[in-house]
Formats: sequence, structure tokens, C-alpha cells
Amino acid sequence: MTSVKFGSPKMILPYEWILKNVEEEEETIASKMILFRGERVFRVGLKNHVESPILFFMAVDLNKIGMRVEGVTYGIQESDNGPATLREMKNENIGSEGSLQLFTMKLAEKITGNCRFAFRICIEGSVPGYVYQLSDRLAKDQLWAAAAVKSQNSVDVEFLVKKTKLFAHKAILAARSPVFATEFAEGQPKEEEEEPKMKRIKRKAIEEPLDQLVLFRSMPEEQVSNAIMALGKVAGLYRIRMEDVNPSTVEQFLHFIYTGELTSTLANEELLKLAEYYQLTTLISLYKTALKKSDDALQMVSIVKSLHIKSDDATPSSTQISPKNNTEILIDRTASTFRCVWRFPMFESVLPNAMANYQNESLFFAYVISPTMGREASIHFSCANLRNAGVKVEEVYMNQRSHNSEWIKMKSTREPSNAVLLFTAPSPVDLFHHECRNVVAFDARIVGTIGNYYYEIMDDAWMKDIWTAATGGQLTDVEIFVGAAEFDVDVVVLFLKFLYTGALVRLASARDKLQLLTLANTYEVETLKNVCQFADRPPEDVEDLTNSLLEFV
Repeated sequence: MTSVKFGSPKMILPYEWILKNVEEEEETIASKMILFRGERVFRVGLKNHVESPILFFMAVDLNKIGMRVEGVTYGIQESDNGPATLREMKNENIGSEGSLQLFTMKLAEKITGNCRFAFRICIEGSVPGYVYQLSDRLAKDQLWAAAAVKSQNSVDVEFLVKKTKLFAHKAILAARSPVFATEFAEGQPKEEEEEPKMKRIKRKAIEEPLDQLVLFRSMPEEQVSNAIMALGKVAGLYRIRMEDVNPSTVEQFLHFIYTGELTSTLANEELLKLAEYYQLTTLISLYKTALKKSDDALQMVSIVKSLHIKSDDATPSSTQISPKNNTEILIDRTASTFRCVWRFPMFESVLPNAMANYQNESLFFAYVISPTMGREASIHFSCANLRNAGVKVEEVYMNQRSHNSEWIKMKSTREPSNAVLLFTAPSPVDLFHHECRNVVAFDARIVGTIGNYYYEIMDDAWMKDIWTAATGGQLTDVEIFVGAAEFDVDVVVLFLKFLYTGALVRLASARDKLQLLTLANTYEVETLKNVCQFADRPPEDVEDLTNSLLEFV
């Protein structure tokens, strides 16, 4: 059996809880509710008793913004470099469908004096279709701006909602919703079936509709309106009148169609009605998950049981709020964590094969160094070609899953160049099995240096739907002929797919990179230009490369 290596991006939120002057008396210390994306959803606390102190972390109603906590680790931070060891907190699984998540950890001793707890909160989407993935932020901003009232770039659908006009594009609506696709194909609105009541009035197009996605994705916003005026065309409007729906709800609905992301909480029944009517399956799942509540009484009993302290004194302990001011967890959109998992038989542990690809580059490698000449055995995690991928690796934690729940911070070697970066951690070889039951996980915190090219939680269907509609010729109105010499067909397809999805699926050869960079420059696709420029960097100087390798010997 051979090694199995894979990786996936994770949204991990760091939070630091600082306790000062904790006294000897037994008490419960807790933070105020912690803000995240404008909502009070997290809380940390400590049952600080001599017999069995318990650290706890709570997430309340996080599903109302389409998320849930996958896991929480904590460590006691003794310096600004982060804790050397993190431990996984126990998921208490309070209510299988509830809005409350509780994670606990029994501490070895009571906390006194000053203490800094460092938490790492791993977040995932609350439903399978809502995932953390990489895309061009400009793609979403530009597509949504093209439908905004201030620009009205190439729009051919007008929503009339309580004296408010909202605009959209047939091609995008039809790509994301089978109901819109049927209406536009048949040329008439769908018959009334259910609430909300929506009266649709279609007006025959004045002229041939102009819906050039490529146009407004490849030009600065201030130039788009001038370009449309120069064409001398007026887009014919397919008018949809909606009653008994608030304009803000329709705008939130359209924003999800255009970007695959939520703009506010899911506490809106009108949004569910629109999602069900137009068959947006991910949005329906998100909303129904947000509505699920476990029995409140059962939750409270479960919490009491999980945090119960055995004591001869029946007198309730005092409670302290610390800190007294509000705190907030802010998202660094440039940073994400890449989790690599390596399963291997012992005889393959010394082979530094690629663990996982990141942004289409083989970046991460792991292998075991056997004990030699007095040196203890260790695990190495190497990062290569970082310059080409446009990322920096800040820190790496390692966990030997088959043995304990501790995450050990790996030591970084001196970095003479960006050619190779090495992280190491001690690991007794005799703990490994000779069969393929060895599992090591790595959490590599990476910071992207390519502007607007970040990870975010979004509807996974957003990329697929729009690109599938384009390749299937659904409501397309632009035909592109690829010449025999200047650009290869495959490269043009990559370019168009980036325009539609905001993601680059591959960069194979130097010729591909050069052609793609030329297209990005010609049509002023800023993020793609940056991606190609990083990928097209010249190789490292041989002396720099060998110098960096000598540091690892």
C-alpha cells in the first residue's frame, strides 16, 4: 500500500483571551459575546475550580450566517510567537441539529495570576455546498457592480419592487436558476404557483439585448458605460414586477445569485420564498439549516452536565466577565490555512513526494528523518516554489493523529532565500506502525501576496453554474474565433474560464503562461495579470538555491 496525501484550505480564526490578576478563589470567568461578521456568536470561559478547572468555547447561532465550527484548538501563549503546543478541545455535540456548539477542555491545574489563551477556530459552511475556496474578489465585485443601479452595464432584466428598480442579466440569472432559464427560453413568465405573489410583465425587446460579460469583466468600471454608449444600442428589458417582497430582500437574493455569498443573516422568510421559487438549492439548504433549533431545555441540561464541577461546597461560585469591553474577530482575507494529511506505510516515510498541490503548484513535501549520529528522529515539512505561487508560509503545526490530540508548532529554519523553506519537529520513529496506519496532519498558515486573489466561504455552484451556461451556449451573444498562431485554443478557454469563475485551473507550460499574461494585459484583467506574473518568475539563482539547501544538511 502506498502513501495517500491530500490537502484542503481551511478558514481558521485566531482569537486571544487575556486574563489578568486571577485570584485564588474559585470562580467562573467568561468573556462577553464575541463579534464575528457583525454578529455576536462566540464566547469563551473558564470554570476556575481547584478540583477540575474547565476551559470552554461556545458558538451560538453561527448557522444564521451560513457557518459552523468544525473544531477548536487552544494553547497557553507565553510569547508573541504563539504557543508551542495546541490541544484539540472536545466537541460536546449538544443537539445534533441545534444552534449551539460547545467545546471543552479539562485543565491540569487552576489558573492564577496572568494567562493568555490562544484559540484557533476552524470554520466551515453549514451545508455541503457552501465551501471555502479560492477566487478573484474582483470577479464578484465587477459582476455585481455591473448590475447595480449606478452602472446598469448591459442589463436586460428589470425588477420592479415597490417603486424600486433593480437590474440584472439574463445570462447570469438563467445560469444560476432553472426557473429563470425556462422563462427566458420560453419567452414568457412562469405561471403563478405559490407565495410570494409575483406579477411579471414582459416587454418586447427594443433591440437585440446586449449582455457581454467579457466586456464588463475586462474593462475598468468608468470605461464600461462609455463603451456601451459608443455601441449605440439600448438593451431590451425583460421586466419582472414583484409584490409583497421588500426591495432589500430581492437585492440580497440577487447578490447571492451573482456572487454565491450572503450579505446578511438568514433570518428572512421572504428570502426563503424567493430561493424556493427560483430553485436555488444551496440557499434553500442554508436557510433551513439556520432555522433548526435543538430543544432549549435539553441544551441547558447538556451544558450544565458538561461544565459540572464536583465540590463538597454547594455554594455557587462567583462569576466574572473579562474583558469587560466588547471584542471582535476580524478576518484577514489574505491569510488562510492549508491542511495536509499524510497516510503512509513506514517504508515510504523517507520519500519526499509531493503532499498536495496549492494553486496548481507542487508546494508541500513531507518526510521522516531517521535518527543518525546522535540526532533524534524528526518529521520535515518543506515548502518549495513559494515565489511562483505568490504566497508566504508563516507557521506550520503538526499533529500525529494516531497518537494524541496535540498540535506541535514546527521549528522554522533560517531562510536565506525563497527557494526552499523547511519546518521540522521531533517525532520518535518507534511510534510509527510498519503497516499503513500512520497519519500525520499539517496546518500551514499561508499569506497570499497576489492582490484580490483570496479564499472565502461561498456557494460552490457559483463557479460551475456560470461557466456551464457559457460553454453550453445558454443565452450567449458573443462568438470568439481563435486564430491559428497568436493564441492556443486551450489558453483562450483558460482565460474565459477565469473571467467567468475567478479561478485559474492550471498553468502548464511557459508558453501557456506567456499567452495568458498577454490576454490579461490586453483586456486589463488585473488579478489574472498578477497571477501570471508570479507564475512566470525566472527560476532561482543556482547559488541561492544550493545555499538554502546547505542550511538543511
